[in-house]
Amino acid sequence: MLFLIDHWFLPRYDLETTGLIINELELDKTKKSHFFKAFISNWKQLLFIFPTIFVLFILAIDNNPLSYIFQCIKIPPLTNKSLTSGNGEYDWKNIFSMTCVVAAYCIIIVYIIKIILNRLKIKLYIPRLFGAIIIGYLPLIVAEDVWRFGMYCQPSVILVLVPACLGFSFIYLWHEVNNKIENSNVAFKRVCKIYLRGIIYAIITGTIILDLVYGTFYRSLHGINQDCNNIYMGVIGVINPKVLLVFFPLALLIGIFVQIIWEDKSITQPL
Repeated sequence: MLFLIDHWFLPRYDLETTGLIINELELDKTKKSHFFKAFISNWKQLLFIFPTIFVLFILAIDNNPLSYIFQCIKIPPLTNKSLTSGNGEYDWKNIFSMTCVVAAYCIIIVYIIKIILNRLKIKLYIPRLFGAIIIGYLPLIVAEDVWRFGMYCQPSVILVLVPACLGFSFIYLWHEVNNKIENSNVAFKRVCKIYLRGIIYAIITGTIILDLVYGTFYRSLHGINQDCNNIYMGVIGVINPKVLLVFFPLALLIGIFVQIIWEDKSITQPL
């Protein structure tokens, strides 16, 4: 059955049948604890790695490390007036943005736990598509001109760019799936499932990436006293919904092109 999953159902983008087979397969329950046993058996290596990373972290920051850690784990303080309302309270946009970022982290954590508990689940989550989207984000977040384009993109350009990227992504996936399946109705049903999942992956991944790196880039570009319009609080940093709106369809399109052109395997096959 595992051979059929990897060499028949997944290459034909049949996630529905793959899920039914995985749910029927009974895994050895003792395998669920192998992940934790592997860490325990390598305690000497972990004893070196974690203290070393902590020391590097302490040496890398300028302020008191404990105050920095406490500042990160508590609710972000109201120190930036441009991110708060006039009376010094959180406005609804900041609350909503923080909720969305927290939800993105929670979704990733839940999926990781599911994969740890059942290793076959990763086949259903299309890790090759997820990796392709991350690769699609790399050229976007390392180029300063692309950041500027996302920040200052005109609404008329966004109205054309986003549908065009999403449309080309769907057409390319449709062409790829249709080459493997002769039935057009079945192919359309399967490509919709993968395509919608790809959009979700792109949005969640982009939210986390912006939360991690956008604040650092924006401060280095505009300085400390920058204008914070359309920038809202995240968990670790800040996010810009406009940049996310521009980036996620581009990352999806780039990732699909890279995966299909450079790889001879279908996007649903295991890594």
